[in-house]
Amino acid sequence: MKRIILMISLALMCVGLGCNKAASGPPPEIANTVDGSFTFNDETAKVSHAYARLVKNEKDDHKQDVMIVFTDRPAPWRVIDQNGSDSEIEKKAREGELKGFSIRVAEDKTVSFTIYSYQHGNTAAYPSDFSEEFPPAKAEFKPVSFTPNLVQGNVSVKSEKPVDDEKAEYAPKYEFAATFTVSLKPDKWTGVFYKPPPSTLEPGRANGQLVVDGKVMKLNHAYAVQSGRDLFEETKVTFIATEKPLAPEALKDAGLQDLLRAAHQAGNSHVISEDFTTREAPRDPLVWRLKDPQNPDSWDYDHPSAEVELSQLDAKAIDGKIYTKKPYEWFDHTYEMNVSFNAPVVTSGDPIDGPVTASNGKPLPAGGGAPGTAYLTFVQAVPSVNSLKELAQLLEASQSTRVFGETKKSLASVPADKEKEALGVLKSILTIKDARVDGGFWTSDKATLWITGTDEGKKASARVNMHLENNRWKVGAGSTRVE
Repeated sequence: MKRIILMISLALMCVGLGCNKAASGPPPEIANTVDGSFTFNDETAKVSHAYARLVKNEKDDHKQDVMIVFTDRPAPWRVIDQNGSDSEIEKKAREGELKGFSIRVAEDKTVSFTIYSYQHGNTAAYPSDFSEEFPPAKAEFKPVSFTPNLVQGNVSVKSEKPVDDEKAEYAPKYEFAATFTVSLKPDKWTGVFYKPPPSTLEPGRANGQLVVDGKVMKLNHAYAVQSGRDLFEETKVTFIATEKPLAPEALKDAGLQDLLRAAHQAGNSHVISEDFTTREAPRDPLVWRLKDPQNPDSWDYDHPSAEVELSQLDAKAIDGKIYTKKPYEWFDHTYEMNVSFNAPVVTSGDPIDGPVTASNGKPLPAGGGAPGTAYLTFVQAVPSVNSLKELAQLLEASQSTRVFGETKKSLASVPADKEKEALGVLKSILTIKDARVDGGFWTSDKATLWITGTDEGKKASARVNMHLENNRWKVGAGSTRVE
């Protein structure tokens, strides 16, 4: 139970301080074009869709590569958005749901590649450096245009036959060729992604079931509450599906804990929850066990792997489906789920956590002016605190009244034997190393700083709200992304 208390305390702190660390963002639907095909052993497929983005060079963080994925059908964003990882694409290839290949083009125009195909028990992903046993084929790239915004050209490769005749018998045979045009956006995939059909359910309804250890629960109700605002101009929404309805008043200004408490009080034993943003790919949902009928704050959760498909995600509603393809075992529990939903988004109507932008403010001076100085003073002071009491004193003096009110509650809930651990986590969350103010916007009493720095050796970007209270700039909500 202490682990859960600490987890909730830190989660509440993150809500108060806006310490979300997200990866890349939702792609615009740009019509990249490709005409090509590939062959892997005895299977040939035509590629019809191209997805592209800039990624870090694997050997030099100061350089960027162009990553392009070619597929034989439209792919879900979640499958493509792997920051250069092949795990989701490989999974789809193994399940026979997707075929294609990807190329990674360095600044010097050298190309590495991976083919995604699965047949006769053979590999689902075949990268150019897959094995030292077989001679790696070199992809030929003929660029027509190669700029930070646009790449056009032709790429091709054909496997080479091993000199050793015995190896030649089982060496993979592959080739591909494609002529393409792709646009590039900073931190965004471009391309036309698969979008599932809408659920056709009435607003507020869910349809499907959750099965836990053989016990079947029909989920009938779907709720979505705007749980915060990412200062990179995203809306964050907390979704929950329940068997029994929640009281309408439970949705007002509610976070996940409030929704779980309301679900518990309504007599639900299990619920499914998920956090969504308009930028970040959905992750596996949480299944909550609401255990003690006499204690509305008694809950625990598991994190079973499931598919998430959304036909709508905006400020009005979330519509989609969460499902498992087969029973999923998580420690001593087994989960199955297949739930469609249409959840209208309930908003608090309180814009205080929204960012100041060019549309509602004016540019800050170099270095961020007075708001920037106040923020950097705060960041430099955090590492020197040695206890939660000292941290609370610093936060009371430096945080806006609204944010510190939430922070104070969270600090009070941390068990005494977890204070040292919590202090380390919170100091890490509150600060960005080598922080500098690169820009931002402000009004007479509010500013949003654009911060860059590092987090555990990786490049970090942040947006931090500052509020003018009693003639002093105080730190408000913030959002951080780590590359």
